Amino acid sequence: MTQNGIRFAFPRLYSRDSVNLKDDLVRRYKKRGSEVVFVGDGTSDFPAIESADVRFAIRGSSLAELCDRRGVQCSHTTSFGVVADAVSHFRERGGHRATV
Repeated sequence: MTQNGIRFAFPRLYSRDSVNLKDDLVRRYKKRGSEVVFVGDGTSDFPAIESADVRFAIRGSSLAELCDRRGVQCSHTTSFGVVADAVSHFRERGGHRATV
């Protein structure tokens, strides 16, 4: 908060090729060797979900519709329990994982 109101600061992108922060996070974790589980609902999530290893789009969302139109495989869900199960699966395998 400043005298003139609220000031927002966004983290810098690590990759010049990243479209936005979420895409950048997925790229960064994958570069480190992590398997990435991504959950999203908006069209701005599309670049990130394309790169993720395990993909979830909220059922009925604009992201789910865009994935369907562009042929990007993802699970449509309304339950974060399904996502938690996917993360648990990675833990059981002992792999590196990141959930974005």
